[in-house]
Amino acid sequence: MRAATYTRISRDYAGEGHGVERQALDTQALCDTKGYEVVARYEDNDVSAAGAVKRERPSYNSMLEAAKAGEFEVIVAYSNSRLTRRPRELEDLIDLHQNHGIRFDTCVSGQDDLSTADGRMVARIKANVDAAEAERTAERITRQKAGRAAAGLKQGGRYRVLGYSRTWEVIEDEAQLVREIFSRRAAGESSSAIATDLHSRGLETTAGKPWTGATIGKILSRTEYAGILTSNGKVVGKTAFGSIVDEATFEAATALKTAAARPGMNARRHLLSGFLVCSRCMTGLKGNGLKDRPSYRCPSPVTDPTACGSTSVKMPDTDAAIFNAAWRKFQEAPVAPKADERNFDAEIAAIDKRLEDIRSMFTSGDLALEDVQPMLKAEREARSALVKEASEVVTLDAISQTFINGMVDFYGMNLSQQRLWIANKVKSVIVHPTTRGGRAGYDVRRLEVFYTDGTSERLTAPKSVDRIKVEQV
Repeated sequence: MRAATYTRISRDYAGEGHGVERQALDTQALCDTKGYEVVARYEDNDVSAAGAVKRERPSYNSMLEAAKAGEFEVIVAYSNSRLTRRPRELEDLIDLHQNHGIRFDTCVSGQDDLSTADGRMVARIKANVDAAEAERTAERITRQKAGRAAAGLKQGGRYRVLGYSRTWEVIEDEAQLVREIFSRRAAGESSSAIATDLHSRGLETTAGKPWTGATIGKILSRTEYAGILTSNGKVVGKTAFGSIVDEATFEAATALKTAAARPGMNARRHLLSGFLVCSRCMTGLKGNGLKDRPSYRCPSPVTDPTACGSTSVKMPDTDAAIFNAAWRKFQEAPVAPKADERNFDAEIAAIDKRLEDIRSMFTSGDLALEDVQPMLKAEREARSALVKEASEVVTLDAISQTFINGMVDFYGMNLSQQRLWIANKVKSVIVHPTTRGGRAGYDVRRLEVFYTDGTSERLTAPKSVDRIKVEQV
């Protein structure tokens, strides 16, 4: 008799499939004992077969289709619960037996005779027992999660969270890396650039995998780093364990995920992509990436109907000219950290204390509900505004520090950092038509720079100098 084996495990935290491998050995042994010829094997690893909502099981569905097509006569599993924990799905298996003659055999649950009323009754009883056990387990997990949330604790997961031990104690070496990620993102550096840098330093995630922009995004979305406890996407209180970054830094870093992008915040391939604008059609110039003749060019009208396609500038010369313009602007108005730092943490803590006092007064009966609601609303709005103001200061300080560090080693920075360095002083650059014919050299006067301080200038250069070179700083 031809047989198909089916193996499934609900949770495989390590992702190594050891659970289904053990089931595969047991089902194969049963097939050998009963003389079944195994013609197909189906596996759903880390997939639940229980719950009110039916979960997609690709291999299970493929197996049922193959059974209907007559590719085998018996399905072998470790137990009935591996096939399904949902009584509704058992009825599908009964129909499969009655309509196509498919038999079911298991290692530990026996072989139910679905051709008789008593056999179907026994199978249904087993299915209901399995479903009840799954529901009881779900109830226990739900109570456990609620209890942990009430105690200010996070739920466990497949992998340990970077910066914390399994018992949520801060690991300082990793915490420093978390702070670096948040600080760099708050300055506007792209997630992909941060990931590339971490990968180049030989660092890996807690799962032992290389860093990517997506994993950086997951780090930035973890509210527990700021001491904020969430459950099912909603804030439920504060964590009972230590935070790694302050709330303002968390807000500054995560706000950039939805904020309107400025030139320095995007992951780009060229230094001035997003800065340069064609004077004829006001379309942004794009870098062509050619090694022999790199340039920034206005897109063709074929690809962009709003573009004229008639403006281009040489990439190395333009990069150097705008770098020098930003450097001169820095010399005129150096960036320096704030001398008098406002203690936002203390102000936020004071609001939190007032919120707690209001709740306590309501609980004790000293305040009526109609009095409490407007007081809580006012304090919460004040807190949100204060956190936002603090996050803006964090962003400015992070950008300023990036700019200052760039004075030391501009060429040691990655492209995203270099773009932030430029964006600290330069808002945009209008590229005007060429005024020279032939191959007379680069004309820096084509560039009109608009700075972040609201000023602008049309660049000039000594007549004896055609090519502008980046100054070593």
